[in-house]
This record gives sequence, structure tokens and C-alpha cells, in this order.
Amino acid sequence: MEEQLKQLMETMKAQGATLEQIKGVMGRIDEMTEKANGNSEALAKVNSDIEKLTNDIADTNNKIAALSESASKHKGIHLPGGEAEAHKFSITRLIGAIVTKSWDNAQFEEHVIKQAAKHNSEAYERVLKSGQKVLSSASGAAGAYLIPEEFLGSEFIPQLYAMTVCKKSGARELPFTGSPVKIPRQDSSATASFVAPGTEQSATDLTFGQVSMEPHLCSAIVRMTDRLIGLGDPSVDTLVEDDIKQQIALAIDSANLRGSGTGENPLGLNGTSGVTEIELDTNGKVATFKDMGRLVANVELNNALVDNGSFAFVTNPLVKWGLKQERIAQYSGQTDGEYVVPPIISDKMLAEMLGYPINCTTQIPRTLQKGTSGNTLTETYFGDWRQMVMARWGGMSLLASQLASSAAASAFTTFETWIRAGIEVDVGILRPTAFAFWNDAETDGLL
Repeated sequence: MEEQLKQLMETMKAQGATLEQIKGVMGRIDEMTEKANGNSEALAKVNSDIEKLTNDIADTNNKIAALSESASKHKGIHLPGGEAEAHKFSITRLIGAIVTKSWDNAQFEEHVIKQAAKHNSEAYERVLKSGQKVLSSASGAAGAYLIPEEFLGSEFIPQLYAMTVCKKSGARELPFTGSPVKIPRQDSSATASFVAPGTEQSATDLTFGQVSMEPHLCSAIVRMTDRLIGLGDPSVDTLVEDDIKQQIALAIDSANLRGSGTGENPLGLNGTSGVTEIELDTNGKVATFKDMGRLVANVELNNALVDNGSFAFVTNPLVKWGLKQERIAQYSGQTDGEYVVPPIISDKMLAEMLGYPINCTTQIPRTLQKGTSGNTLTETYFGDWRQMVMARWGGMSLLASQLASSAAASAFTTFETWIRAGIEVDVGILRPTAFAFWNDAETDGLL
């Protein structure tokens, strides 16, 4: 080792290294030797590192000379500040920076090299990489095979989902065990009137009804290859689980509003008998603040605008944007009057103007048709959302199988794992007259 150290010191002195730089390098060597602690293999490694360091210093000087020669061939290369600054460039500082891999004490030299790099990037790479060959990423043979791919699992870009709005608006989720569930409801009251003494009072009877709910299975199945599970990011199973839960939640929310009631589908709000339906126009039209008030008025006329309710509008986002674009016409046919509210008004301020929250979801379609309109109409609901019950039987089941199969495929033979999720649910509208809606609000031209 003594011979290698002697050769290293002579090489550094020949390159003009300062005493501080020599001390720094020797300190690193002492640190490596101490870690070796008599281990013959480790000491051999230290000797090899010293020899390599010596060769790197000598090789660096040759490359700096090549850089200088290349730079002299380009008229555009100059030292910062002109020729008067040329004497500030220090070879020893440059060598020290490359050896220690720190440019803190050689910022001037680094800047000079970068200036030269504008005209000779290859020479710049040779110096800064300190002997490492620059490989191209243009093709595998030129070096692209050596460039590692980087997978940022922590920066995963999730799917964008529609908003769930029923529970947000105040709908209640109730767990049940028996089926079907029947909730009694009073549909009419007795009649009171004034009569003369001795006159027979006409009798009136109270009438009752009931809301019936039974389980409807909402489920989803996802097929994943065993390779993806084994080699993919560890969070892939959580990702799939969360996605399934979100999709089932969206399916339930959509059924609460628009379920057809046919087959295994629950009957949603807009198909429930007794809910007030309002017509905006024969062929549909853009909803206005006045139209929103009509929804509220109809609920109030049904004596359902109670103090302890949870009232809100639920609609497609374009209805909200249409309200923000509404103008006040000063005369018939005027289209450029003042805005009712500034178009950039916040949703919170808009809700204050309307008197109630407005919750939006793209699950409410804007492809409905009426009369001569195009397929550009949508729905808006208003009511006391506490009168909507989201019934649930048990929790969501989530199972995985490598043996499951269908008529078309088998998880076992295709080296897959099938994940199945499901939950039994239904929706019930306790008081249909507490809701009003329309399905002919125009959305065309609002974007």
C-alpha cells in the first residue's frame, strides 16, 4: 500500500494539487483503511481504489487538455468576464472537484466548462463524468438498455370518479337483517270541521301505506394476473380494492336516483310514485333561478318544507354553470344583459343565493331527449333527502380466488386471481311528496 500512496501523492503534486486537497484525499484513504481493519480482502480493495484514483487524476488532466484544445477551435467560447478573467481558472481546483465529487470550491471552473459545453457537449460530459462513457438512449445497442426505468408508485395517478351525492345531501343509510323490510306510513289524516249542535259529524278514516324494501345485489369482479400481484407495486391490491368499492358506491348512488326497478335493479327516486315532476318547456330549456324556485315551491305546497329536513338540489354540473351564466334581459330578445350573479361566483355563494346546497354529479346524464330537442337534456332534483333511506343488508364482502371459473375462462388455467365484491342494498322513499324534479333542463351551449 505504501507504494500506491507514494505514487498517488506524486501524481497529485505533478498536477498542482494544493496541500488541502492532498490532505482531503488522504483523509478519505485513512477512513477506508480503518474500515478494512486488517481484512485482507478489504485492504486489497483499498489498494485497488488508490490505484484507480491515481489513474483517474492523470486521465482527468489529459481530458482537460482535450477540452481546452477543442474549445480553442470555436470562436464562440470564452471565459466569463473576458480574457482578463482567464487567469482565475485553476486546474488544481478542477481536479479536486472531480476527485471529491464536489464543486463547492470550483464554481468558477464549473461555469467555464458549462460555457464550453454549449459548443462541445461531448467534452463537457467527459470532464463532468470523470471518465465515464456517454451512452445514447436512442437505441438499446447504443446504451438505452443500461438506462434503468423509474417507477414512482408513490406518485400513482388515480382514476377520476363521479361524485356520490345522495348521502352527501342527507340520505340515511340503515342496516337491516330481515327481508323484506316494511316501514308503515300514514297517507291521510282525519278531517275536522265545524257543525251545528245536534248535527251528525261525518266520519273520516286515516289511511296508511308502507314502504317495502328487499335486497338487491350490487357486485363487481376484477381479474388480475398472478404476475401483476407478485411483481407489481405492493399497493396494487389496495388500489383494486378501493376502485371496486368506489364503483359499487357509484352504482348504488345512481340507482338511488334513477334505478329502473326492473330485473335486479332497485326503483330510484325519479320512478317512485308520488314524486312531483315539473315540466320546464315542451322541448326543454335552460334552467333559471326562477325554475329552481319552482322546485322548492312544489315541495312547500306539499307541506314537506319542514324545519328539521335536509334539503338540497342535486343535478348535473352544467345546470349549475347555466345558473352562473344567467343574464337579466331589459327587453324582449336581449341576450347580453347583466349577469344575475358573477359567473366566477363560488359554489358556496351560489348555494346562498339559491337558499339550499347544490350538489352535482356527472352520473345524472345530459343526454335525455324531449319533443324536438336534441339529446342534450338533464335532470334536477330537490327535496328533503332524509326521506330517502339507503337500506343495507350486512357489509361489503370482498373475496379472492385462484380457482374461480366461468364459461369463458378459469382463474386456475390462466394464472389469475379473481377478486369479487358485493353488497345487498335497496332504496326507499319514505315520503315521495317531499321531492320534486324535472328531466328537461337544456345543457347545449352552456360550455
